[in-house]
Amino acid sequence: MEILKETLWTSPTYLHERAVRVRLEELPPDAREDLEDFFGGDLPDPLDLVAGHYEVDPGDGELYLALRMPGGWIEWDAERVEMAGKLWRWVMGIDDGRAA
Repeated sequence: MEILKETLWTSPTYLHERAVRVRLEELPPDAREDLEDFFGGDLPDPLDLVAGHYEVDPGDGELYLALRMPGGWIEWDAERVEMAGKLWRWVMGIDDGRAA
């Protein structure tokens, strides 16, 4: 995984975002299978992923994952979409026992 950019800022809005480029074979196997199933196996290699946590007011935040595809970006709510949550934790380097 190549980290393309990492952003962290606060006051008063909090944002932590990490952009990475990763080869398909570097992805955790179950996360890669989830993505291949979702897209019917048609994925660019390497993938550009952006994982972020955005919070305007304390306790009112969002976790998101974006994937660059030919033609634009696809974004998911990483708290509601299991596949996105797995990849979000992996990109952010979080291993809480549920990480992909």
